[in-house]
Amino acid sequence: MKNYIILIAAALTSAAFLTSCTKEHSTLTLDKIDGSATVTGTFTYDAGATRSAGSDGTEVIIDSHFVPAANQQVFVTVQNSEYISGQSGASGYQTFSGTTDQDGNFSITVPVGYTTISATVSAPSFIASKTVNVNGELIAVPNALYNSNTVHLTLANHYIYQANLQATSTTEPSNNF
Repeated sequence: MKNYIILIAAALTSAAFLTSCTKEHSTLTLDKIDGSATVTGTFTYDAGATRSAGSDGTEVIIDSHFVPAANQQVFVTVQNSEYISGQSGASGYQTFSGTTDQDGNFSITVPVGYTTISATVSAPSFIASKTVNVNGELIAVPNALYNSNTVHLTLANHYIYQANLQATSTTEPSNNF
């Protein structure tokens, strides 16, 4: 009899465990979303001061010049609520990523469906060299921290959107010397 009670208790425990292990339906999958948009652009950063020839042939210092942000990640972020508007379980977001080429160009395909969705294009902070002008002398700052702007877009099916990113550094001569 004691074994029979233990067997019934084990069966009830197993049944309770199995019924509590159901898959949640609030997980968003984009497999069934038809239609996409493409976000393209160029990512550049201000490498700082450089020397250049002036209009009269003399050398001048330009305090800012932008160069390609090569091999950097770029993200397109879409809130889940954009995909399942008005339904429960719309918290969170989807992120689509790409990497810039040597010229700083990127292209990222985003599923959109047949309505418009809002998206944000951004890039993470990165470290690169910067040159600063200190009283006419160009000084290299090897580990400047760069932060990118953010671009907001409304995406629709079959369209290509341009989202150029620029990164700047707050590195100033007064901070380093």
